[in-house]
Amino acid sequence: MEIVNLIGSRLKIIRLNSGIKQKDLAEKLSIKASALSMYEQGKREPSIVFLKSFCDFFNIPMSQFFIFIENKGDNLNKLEDQDNEIRSVLSGLNSLLAHLEKANLQIQPTE
Repeated sequence: MEIVNLIGSRLKIIRLNSGIKQKDLAEKLSIKASALSMYEQGKREPSIVFLKSFCDFFNIPMSQFFIFIENKGDNLNKLEDQDNEIRSVLSGLNSLLAHLEKANLQIQPTE
């Protein structure tokens, strides 16, 4: 499974577990519902700015977003089904995001 699909699935699971409709979340995050739909389906790669906004909305540290741990109802995280390359990418992202959070780096959209 490609990382874009993993991210999309994670976005959808978090949204659904929170009981918020796609249209409502898109409105709150100031994006089009069609863009959110494409992110969730893995058809479009979300920007880091979007992911930061998403995580802020749900009060989830970005590093936690990328930790794919198998939880109740979250079948996303069966790393035994993933190849080593994806595991390496996820590990690198987790490490990078943890460092960014420690540095309290504020990610701002560019204009």
